[in-house]
Amino acid sequence: MLSERIVDNLIAGDIEFMERFSTEQMEYLVREVNVSPYRHNMLFNSFKKIAMNYPTYAFKMTFDLPEYRDYWLRTLRLDYSILLDYKFLLFFLLSGSWAVHFVNDYLNQIVLGNKDSLFAIIRHAERTNDFKIINQLKNHWNMDIRALFIIEILNAFPHLFNLIYEDDILDYFVKTDNNGQEVELMKEEYVSRIASLCLLHLSDEVSYLRIRKFILSKYSSNTLAAELDKYGKLVEEVNPLNKHYIINDIDTLFRTSKNYKYVLFKRYGTYLDRRLYYDFEERIRPFIDIDDEMISDIFCNGLGDKFLEYVDKYLSLSTGAKVITDVGRGSCTRTFRIGDYVIKCSNKKWSFEESICPDSYLVLKNLEEDMVRNKKGEVTGAIEVQRYLSRPLLVTEWQSIFNFQKAFQEAGYYIKDRLVDEEYGPNCRHLDDYRDADCEDPEMLPEWFKDDPVVLVDRDLVFSLNNREPKIKAVNL
Repeated sequence: MLSERIVDNLIAGDIEFMERFSTEQMEYLVREVNVSPYRHNMLFNSFKKIAMNYPTYAFKMTFDLPEYRDYWLRTLRLDYSILLDYKFLLFFLLSGSWAVHFVNDYLNQIVLGNKDSLFAIIRHAERTNDFKIINQLKNHWNMDIRALFIIEILNAFPHLFNLIYEDDILDYFVKTDNNGQEVELMKEEYVSRIASLCLLHLSDEVSYLRIRKFILSKYSSNTLAAELDKYGKLVEEVNPLNKHYIINDIDTLFRTSKNYKYVLFKRYGTYLDRRLYYDFEERIRPFIDIDDEMISDIFCNGLGDKFLEYVDKYLSLSTGAKVITDVGRGSCTRTFRIGDYVIKCSNKKWSFEESICPDSYLVLKNLEEDMVRNKKGEVTGAIEVQRYLSRPLLVTEWQSIFNFQKAFQEAGYYIKDRLVDEEYGPNCRHLDDYRDADCEDPEMLPEWFKDDPVVLVDRDLVFSLNNREPKIKAVNL
């Protein structure tokens, strides 16, 4: 029961006392207000203040009062962010059909704002036996939402899976137009996860094998092996055949793997076809001997096949000695020489600007460039191919350093990095010939550059002079 002072404060519109309340005390306040005979009196002067400062608690105090419904509809249309808390969302959904209709109208925004909201939506359907929103999600036009919904069902509500998906699950991996023509496929990563979860939570070998067949027929590469092995220990407790699905299918999984080929080679190599094993080992061994960890990172980032493709391509283009050697390492990069070229492998980039580096005669051209970014836009893996330059810029070459820095600034750029680094080696090198510079007419280049063609080879931290606050991780220079 509320104290007289709290009742009097709320009637007077004074809510300062709520600042000192814990979560438990706030929940107690909500319960007591809702059963108090003075409920309407307390809310008359206090509601707007409570709604402004504590919207979720204000809603819980008024959810069953029709006179406040219009206020909540207006407010939530302007800002629905409180519904991104999946625990509150469940309470909201249980407030009545009007709340369900509102969530249905803002379904995209809510689910994409917080995928945990799916848990609340499914739980509400289970409690009320109202599957209207469930049917919307199951057939959603946005394939990401459709996939996230299936995954949430399998992870948290596997007992509902067969009820919701009475028809063919494969149909939900494809979006078709009115003529039945395929217009969009679900992302492979989602489909592979769904396949593995069918084993994990349903012990459904039939569904797994059908989804596996779908994956192999629809996608050029896949993450299925990684998904199967991700849950390895747990699945073995639930389904002792889990390891069997990897070993029995090892050659196919290896050939088609987007991000797990190297792990399969290391962990399950004894089960691989011998020719597959030795062919791969022959191609990858020189690089493993130099930096096994970086090679593992590149393959796990999904760039392994590109890496091998570029190694083969640029070795064949090399006219000099077709050697594979270590050129050196940076803070997050390993550089391998492959004949007349180098291939730079990175497990991150300090910069996560959309464009990493401008094209300029002062910068060594990337012949190839592939990057993988996370949802924040940060580069988590990269491979770059450049010409091999044998002459590093030395710390004693003061005039060269001065000329380069001046020209770089005049071009409108600056570098948040050392040009010469004693620990990791130089970030600048000398071209063999100024005519190799990245420009349309080398003869128009400055005379100092023709005499001394210095170029930047490490492109990660180059920014426009107009961009003084670039998006970068902290770098100790």
